[in-house]
Amino acid sequence: MILKLGYKTKKISNLILKIIFTIAGFYFLLNKIQTKTINQVLFSNILNNQTFILIILLSGLNWLFEIKKWQYINTISFRRATRESLVGHAIGSLTPLKLGDYYIKAKLHKQSKKTTILKNNLKSNIYQLTCTLFFGIVGCLYLLKLTNYVSNIFIIGFIIVLTILIIFSSKIKSHINKLLAYSTIRYILFSSQFIILILLVSDKFSFEIIAITYSMYLLSSLVPVISIFDISIKGSVAVYLFSIFTNIPSSNIIYVSFVGWLLNFIIPSLVGLIIFLTFKIERR
Repeated sequence: MILKLGYKTKKISNLILKIIFTIAGFYFLLNKIQTKTINQVLFSNILNNQTFILIILLSGLNWLFEIKKWQYINTISFRRATRESLVGHAIGSLTPLKLGDYYIKAKLHKQSKKTTILKNNLKSNIYQLTCTLFFGIVGCLYLLKLTNYVSNIFIIGFIIVLTILIIFSSKIKSHINKLLAYSTIRYILFSSQFIILILLVSDKFSFEIIAITYSMYLLSSLVPVISIFDISIKGSVAVYLFSIFTNIPSSNIIYVSFVGWLLNFIIPSLVGLIIFLTFKIERR
């Protein structure tokens, strides 16, 4: 009985923590918004720019590689992988830690395959998180501009560990390398999209923009939040980092974060919900 109460208390505490982070993130963003710049930034600089076609294309490619990764790891048809990926994203966005994604994808398969599907989903997410960690650490190291002796040792140690990982990865099964490739391509696509959006509202290109973007994805992934409200944390981290290392107005960063969230999160979620409500996906 005591263990059961302890589990429930922990579950409630985690939920409260997620809600607090979400509210704090939105509050931080609202305080940074300058309504006078909405039309100038969002419409003039982004929506009316021909580069926006590239932005939409990057969103499509991002989801294409996510679907291909799910198709490959489960050996299913592209059509089925598309439906499962989008439905999983939609349901997962409504739950903490995207647990709904695990549940619905497993439910779409026969009982005998549920465990395999859960393991494959976890494996896929681990590889994606590995890319976030790797690029994020590189970005953080660049921003820190480490120059002292101790820091140099840390950088050398990081390079050695990275080299070992690369050598080790060449020895393991080819399908794992392919999963890592899909995950890396996906990361490059959605991070490049954010960088291009930033360049549309900034004066010039700099390596700080790339490093901040990589660091933002890393730091925001460490904060617990309900998936659909990811914009509150990611936007807050982006505003904080860009305010330190660049002169780009906070409002511009918020609008860029919103556009990226809309294209990569909200629209796919809506498509996934439509599929979930209108199509019957046969159990395999």
